[in-house]
Amino acid sequence: MKLCIPVLEDKGLDSRISEHFGGSPFFLLFDSESKAANCIANSNQHHSHGQCQPMHVLAGYKPNAVVCRGMGQGAVAKLNAAGIKTYLGKGQTARELIDEFTAGRLPVLTPDKACAHHGHC
Repeated sequence: MKLCIPVLEDKGLDSRISEHFGGSPFFLLFDSESKAANCIANSNQHHSHGQCQPMHVLAGYKPNAVVCRGMGQGAVAKLNAAGIKTYLGKGQTARELIDEFTAGRLPVLTPDKACAHHGHC
């Protein structure tokens, strides 16, 4: 499975999680089969509120799921429409979120359970 995780820095699995999916400076892409991880820059991080275009950035990488600490309703809906599930974790690093996901401890994040505004996920 290919996971996408919003991160603040390009430090591999030790990258700290970004609290804002659309404004994340990087996305860490992790392949659970090969254990390969690489970061890509988020060229869409400076967008107007509610105008996140995650599929523009992730096009060609084809993640199966996004694992994050929170995400707005619009981004969840856009990812879900593209067949990408979103999961809500508590970890502070990419490694911690991957461990939570692998252990099957993460709930699926749906638009009705997404952030309505900052700080209220």
